[in-house]
Amino acid sequence: MTNAYKVAVLEGDAIGPEIMRQAIRVFSVLEQHRDVAFELTHAPFGAQAYFDHGKAFPDDTKTICDNADAILKGPVGLSFEASKAIPVEEQAERGASCHFVRALKRSPISDRSTCQKIWPISPH
Repeated sequence: MTNAYKVAVLEGDAIGPEIMRQAIRVFSVLEQHRDVAFELTHAPFGAQAYFDHGKAFPDDTKTICDNADAILKGPVGLSFEASKAIPVEEQAERGASCHFVRALKRSPISDRSTCQKIWPISPH
């Protein structure tokens, strides 16, 4: 029986989309060689999300992340000059950090067995 996992993909800015394309290839290889499947959901995040949606970490993206089993996040940010166009309180790094810390407090990780089945982790 295939284990299926929901993964939120937040490409980010600049080189982020390119990095995410390569990271997603890893999921494909895992699906070919392990009894696992990934449902990848792309969501806007970062400076481009701010310019397109008015928020660097839109509410829809937060919902996608909250419903995901894992989050694959690329780098965010622009040049210093371009970053000045985004208010500090709307910068992706700040919003995501606060949101994910709250989520971790609600959902402590108590069992690593699922992760170890997919990616064996050395006990040392």
